[in-house]
Amino acid sequence: MQELGGGDLDRLADLIAERLSERLNLPAHNQPKLVDAYGLADAIGLSVPSIHRAVAAGTIPSIRAGGRRLYCVPEVIEAMRAAGPNLTRPDTTRAQRA
Repeated sequence: MQELGGGDLDRLADLIAERLSERLNLPAHNQPKLVDAYGLADAIGLSVPSIHRAVAAGTIPSIRAGGRRLYCVPEVIEAMRAAGPNLTRPDTTRAQRA
């Protein structure tokens, strides 16, 4: 019997993970994981109430799934960068405020 080298084992492990993911209908390992508000709070260092305010203001994206609100951490981080310091305030222009 032929022994497998380190690279062969890695390729075999990747192939097994891919096939299991397909059969069990799991997301692929390269897709971003969705988290709830508590997981998002841990990941980005905001409080859960701040996250809820930012969602209500429309400044961070979320997904409704079965009564739960879920978040993709990389998408939220990008939205936070775009929102700047006004993360939890609705986007208003000077004309709207006047």
